[in-house]
Amino acid sequence: MGTLVPTQLKTANCQTEKSTAGTNADMSKSDLIELTGKVEEVLPGSMYRVKLDDMQSVITCYTGGKLKQHKIKIILGDKVKVEVSAYDLTKGRVTYRL
Repeated sequence: MGTLVPTQLKTANCQTEKSTAGTNADMSKSDLIELTGKVEEVLPGSMYRVKLDDMQSVITCYTGGKLKQHKIKIILGDKVKVEVSAYDLTKGRVTYRL
C-alpha cells in the first residue's frame, strides 16, 4: 500500500499543473503597446530596425501576420505601426505600413 500513495500524488500534481497552464495565454494579447516609427535598416529574414517616433530608441522588428501573408514589401524609410510587448521593449512586430 505504500507504493500506491506516491502514484496518487503524481497524478494529482499533473492535474493541477494542466489546469493552471492556460491562464496566462489571455494576458499577452492585452499587454501590447502600439507605436509608430520609421524603418532605419532592413535586415535579413524579414527583420527591420525601426526608430520610434515617440522615443529616441531603435528596436528590432519582424514582419507580422497579414503583411507576410500578402507579401507586402517594407523598404528603408517607410513609416510603420509597431506592436511592442510590455515585457521586452527592444523587440516588436510590424503590423501596418503607413
